[in-house]
Amino acid sequence: MSLDERLESVEKGIKTINETLEPLLQTSATPTVSETVGSSENAALLRKQATLVAEWEAIQNESDVLREELKEDKWLTVFRTVTDQADGMMSSLEKAVNRCQVRCSSSSAERVGDKAFFVTGVHMASPSKRC
Repeated sequence: MSLDERLESVEKGIKTINETLEPLLQTSATPTVSETVGSSENAALLRKQATLVAEWEAIQNESDVLREELKEDKWLTVFRTVTDQADGMMSSLEKAVNRCQVRCSSSSAERVGDKAFFVTGVHMASPSKRC
């Protein structure tokens, strides 16, 4: 049973309790002489009902907050996935760049005498011989 189904089930029970106690809520404002005998029991029952309603409202508020946090958690999962994918792409690009640098440096060492030249530490090959 999902959280929403459980909350709906509890909400139905709360509504049933409220409907059952509605006559007591209406008569508690102006009690008659015959009602004063059972009024202490009714008052205790109404206090418990008021506490129950207050707790139910707090639970509903907490449920709404948790729903918002879960929405945020879904986005965090998406961002983590995208970040992991980007990290993988960067690793792959770094490997490719390193391979190119190794290849260029090894081929430039072979072509030192052949129209290749260096400018401020960067290897610049002639247009006919690029790495």
